[in-house]
Amino acid sequence: MSEHAFFYIESNVVCTIVLILVLIRVYRDADKQQSQILFSRVLFSQIVYFGVIDNVWMLVDSGMWPRTEFALQFTNILIYLAYSAMGVFWFTYTEYMLKREYIRTLKGQFLASLPGIISCAIVIIAFFAGKGYYLDESGSLLNAVFFYTMITVPFGYLIAASCRAFYLAFSKEGYANRSLYLSVGGYAFPILIAGGLQTVFWRGSFLCFGVMISMIYVYISSLESKIYMDPLTQVNNRNNLNHYLDRALKNSLSSEKLYVLMIDIDRFKEINDMYGHQTGDRALIRLAKILKGLCNDPSRHFVARYGGDEFIIVASVESENEILTLIDSIREQLAIPDADEKNPYQIELSIGYALWNPTYMKKVQDLIYMADGALYEEKNARRQRAF
Repeated sequence: MSEHAFFYIESNVVCTIVLILVLIRVYRDADKQQSQILFSRVLFSQIVYFGVIDNVWMLVDSGMWPRTEFALQFTNILIYLAYSAMGVFWFTYTEYMLKREYIRTLKGQFLASLPGIISCAIVIIAFFAGKGYYLDESGSLLNAVFFYTMITVPFGYLIAASCRAFYLAFSKEGYANRSLYLSVGGYAFPILIAGGLQTVFWRGSFLCFGVMISMIYVYISSLESKIYMDPLTQVNNRNNLNHYLDRALKNSLSSEKLYVLMIDIDRFKEINDMYGHQTGDRALIRLAKILKGLCNDPSRHFVARYGGDEFIIVASVESENEILTLIDSIREQLAIPDADEKNPYQIELSIGYALWNPTYMKKVQDLIYMADGALYEEKNARRQRAF
């Protein structure tokens, strides 16, 4: 084996080991979500490519295995199929993380994969038609025009995902998830740089390091995002609430009013004591689901679990009537029996809200304090009416 081939394969093996370690960490996570499954699929496709397919190509290209035109074209087909799979899987993952509803269905995933499927079919047909691309012994790429045309599809997936992520990161609706969107958008840069180098220096080992750096970056960012999410209800936690409010107050429009709604489940301790903590957890999850369903505009709403059985909604609206309508909708949704569970209790809420007023409010905590005060005024009023 030549020194060059040895270094190329060694680089691939090192990067593959790192990717396998990341995959093991993701797989061992007890809280497996759909996003983690999609991320694992990206990792697996990269492990197969760098651990097997790319090394087979190098063994053929270096002459360690028979260097025939058929073998070169066939290994290049495998490389392109792997490229396309990595592009499609990454695009599917990013669309899910960017909260695109269509990607949550099998039909949506098929439509997203269609350009990759078509390009792979064309590559296979070209191979049987004798038009497959490959490097000759001098390092020249044969059928280069065809190659550069086809390679735009997997890289197109990469660029499209990054452009949308950056757009959301710097838009108003992306406040709450800006760090995640930036990590998704930044994923493409090491790969595009490494891919560009490998396109110029065909037998260089650049792409594996670019992919490894990008995947580690995204994985670390996903761990950081968990710091800002409540693991039980899957809404934002108190830390992320404070970050969001800081940004929202700085960027709020003069035509809109910023309200904070403090929501508390009445007699939640009784639910825990009488029916158990698992039942109490289900009550919290149900309430969080309703709040997320009603507050589904990221540019205007932000839902967080403040602690215990308390939730907060930050709403950017034009009038107080919108807040009153939202409160009525929350109570109406809770009054509808849960089709999945026969609950032996009825969830009742106390809700207080406050409007941000910079005249006498100096910091975020002042707004939360006012909403909390309004909450307990209503809670006391409800208790008095009960007696």
